[in-house]
Amino acid sequence: GDFAEAVAPTSLSIDRLGKASTAAGEGDFAEAARLTNQVIELQPAYAGGIAGRASLAVQRGDYFAALADYSRALEMGPFEASGGAQADRREQLKLHSRRVLELVQ
Repeated sequence: GDFAEAVAPTSLSIDRLGKASTAAGEGDFAEAARLTNQVIELQPAYAGGIAGRASLAVQRGDYFAALADYSRALEMGPFEASGGAQADRREQLKLHSRRVLELVQ
């Protein structure tokens, strides 16, 4: 498929990221990582999977991995959102990245 199709999340990716978020909220980071990595394997060009892995890394205190994934997600774009929502998502990722950078300094 073309690049635009590659970055849009499938229903399976959305489902897995939702379950990963639930698992992380319950403290099961191994399961959350497994589910997030499945999304990345299924859709390597989907920035949302990479951003999800970055969030998990922050929760585990692995700030360098989080920074690498936030940077990768920002480079990947375009995001699945359109127009203003896309710009908002990019700014949100930049903000998260800056906050993590402050933690490692």
